[in-house]
Amino acid sequence: GMIEYAAGASTDKHATPLDNTDTSRHLYYKPDVGGFLSVTAILGLTFIILQIRGFQALELNNVALTGARSNSAGSFLLVIAGLHLLHLVGGVIAIAVISLKALAAKSSTNQVLSVELVASYWHFVDILWIYLFVFLNWVG
Repeated sequence: GMIEYAAGASTDKHATPLDNTDTSRHLYYKPDVGGFLSVTAILGLTFIILQIRGFQALELNNVALTGARSNSAGSFLLVIAGLHLLHLVGGVIAIAVISLKALAAKSSTNQVLSVELVASYWHFVDILWIYLFVFLNWVG
């Protein structure tokens, strides 16, 4: 996981103690989180690009999402996928911000909290999208 509690000193020379209030236990921020954040941001950006290309492909195939030629199904698709797209953009921006802050700072408990909050946000968006995808496919 991202956070590890260790008794005494850490055996990982790259781990950074974040909570020195108790000398017998330390909270360590694992350095491998940066790789996961990068992969998550890249996958998020890839999804955003593919979603935009999907919208363009629909328009090229005469499926109007807005305007006089559109119908309620196309507009509904645009609203649901568009809101998901906006949430992904927000998540990618948040990942970029905490990654830049992590590069600038040596260590702090705020960094761990930031990573945990962005992870919770990202997982919420994932789970919500999976739920909507399954629900809308079963209903439709």
